[in-house]
Amino acid sequence: MEINVEVVSPGSARKKKRNPAEWKTNKQKHLRYSAKHLPVFPKCGHRGTSFNCSLLTMNDVKNFHESFYSVKTKSSQDAFILKYCSCAPPARHHPKTGDRGIVEEKIERELKINFMHRSNNGKTLHWPSSADVQSVVIENILCTIKTPPHPISSRQFALGDTELKKIERIFDENKL
Repeated sequence: MEINVEVVSPGSARKKKRNPAEWKTNKQKHLRYSAKHLPVFPKCGHRGTSFNCSLLTMNDVKNFHESFYSVKTKSSQDAFILKYCSCAPPARHHPKTGDRGIVEEKIERELKINFMHRSNNGKTLHWPSSADVQSVVIENILCTIKTPPHPISSRQFALGDTELKKIERIFDENKL
């Protein structure tokens, strides 16, 4: 007795093989993360440190669009976006009332200083609404104040008479 074995197509076999690509939920997922339309060129015209939209070409936009939608899973698209993002700590830092640390950071011969602003009367200082952090070479520092300014409110501080006189004397000597 001779038995002939034939290869049967998956559609007519008794036991069906799993084909996740044909499942309804996976088809919907595939469509959800596919491009809905062609890329649109941005018309905002930003030109600055954060955004340079005016320097983009349509070819750049098309290439980015193609590479983003070349993968059809959310996790891969999220990873693609994160690849082009950079994280930085927030630039704003408002010290609390008791915090005297106006010097933020020291890098070799430079200091990053969070400056307070002088009020109208000239005797009080206040923290500005947005941080005023600047780099200053150590040789360009006018003077250091030994006693911290005393707080008037959460954002306003007053200098003592000796500190004010010291600063005025330095200004008069250097004709600043």
